[in-house]
Amino acid sequence: MIRCRIRLADWRDRSVVQPLRALLLGPYRLDGGLYEFLTWPTFHVLLAEGEDGRGLGIAAATLLPNGHAEDVGVAVLAELRRAKLGTRLRAALARDLAILGIRQWHADEPEREGPAWAFQVATLGAPTRHFLSPDGTRYGAWCRAVVEVADALGAGTLTTFSRERLEAKARQAAVKHTNLAAVQAFCVAKAAAGG
Repeated sequence: MIRCRIRLADWRDRSVVQPLRALLLGPYRLDGGLYEFLTWPTFHVLLAEGEDGRGLGIAAATLLPNGHAEDVGVAVLAELRRAKLGTRLRAALARDLAILGIRQWHADEPEREGPAWAFQVATLGAPTRHFLSPDGTRYGAWCRAVVEVADALGAGTLTTFSRERLEAKARQAAVKHTNLAAVQAFCVAKAAAGG
């Protein structure tokens, strides 16, 4: 097993996370992840660091309202694949999401052949239901409940400090979602009033 530390990443880790994010998103990456880090309360990324501080892998999810999350994915360095690091990252992510109050997550469904599909089924389970996102552009699948994933993958426990940090983040994410809903309602009302 690879010796590493899995921890919550933030904007200061951008230079370490970016090469791993490029593995995950390929040509679809936009601004190097800075946007996600700046919207921190609703973006959750874990970083696996080697003993030398080198980034070995990431797992990320976007926190949505109403106890849901969208899986951004898991990426590990090519030389570390099949070393169970991705599974450890996904387990830690599931544990964190459960603490954050997330009950269910969804993921874009990868091609049904190959390692991405096998990893998703092994860690998230087979898709339970397909859906079209509200903007009509993304087709994916609801996956198992977050707690089931954390239990199935054997997610470890957290220190009291880490748990309290996650609980504070959950409160901040709820405030951000409330504020975004208020802004959206204001914009709709203003547009309806002709202004």
